[in-house]
Amino acid sequence: KVMKAKTLNSTLREMRAVEPGEEYEFHFGQEPVRNVGRFGAHFYGSPLDDETLTHEDNMLYLEFSEDLFDSVSVDDFLAFVAKVGAMTEFDSGYCGYAFKHLFMSLTEESFLDISHKAMRYIGFDISSDGFRLYARHRVCNVSWLTLFGKQITENLGGVSAVRKALPGSMKILQVGSGIMVRAAERPIVGDVNRRAVDVAPLRGVGDALAHA
Repeated sequence: KVMKAKTLNSTLREMRAVEPGEEYEFHFGQEPVRNVGRFGAHFYGSPLDDETLTHEDNMLYLEFSEDLFDSVSVDDFLAFVAKVGAMTEFDSGYCGYAFKHLFMSLTEESFLDISHKAMRYIGFDISSDGFRLYARHRVCNVSWLTLFGKQITENLGGVSAVRKALPGSMKILQVGSGIMVRAAERPIVGDVNRRAVDVAPLRGVGDALAHA
């Protein structure tokens, strides 16, 4: 759907009418149709007590343009992420550069092209919507910003243990019931043609999770 005020209002009415045990999702984009716009929003919601998909979780995926910081300060964006994270208890989340594609449309063609580009830009997220099937109580990826919910933070030994395991250059912020790790000053590209020197912090976050 094209993101307009009328569309948002009708979507919110539909969400409020969802009965217990039912699934719901929405996908907002920009015109022209079947093209990736500068912004997008996607949501998947499903029952958390499903006996078959035991690890399925609810997912909110927001897309922004690559030149976002030309008009929005990094600090303002961090405040936005923190505000969203404080709205409700979350399991995990991450934010950084990603390959954008059309959800539920031209998926095969998109991922064929992304698979080639991903070999060069290793700091980018693949943006696979299927990760929600394995998300609950797990950290599915690490990026420029990585969010750990209350349970994951406790499983890692608490905030102090996470802070001790991470390089001193990284910043940890309290976000609602969880924390947010800022691995670098700006989003990470990881261009292997330029030796991907900026991807080192991601390895630091990954190592901290592996050894915590």
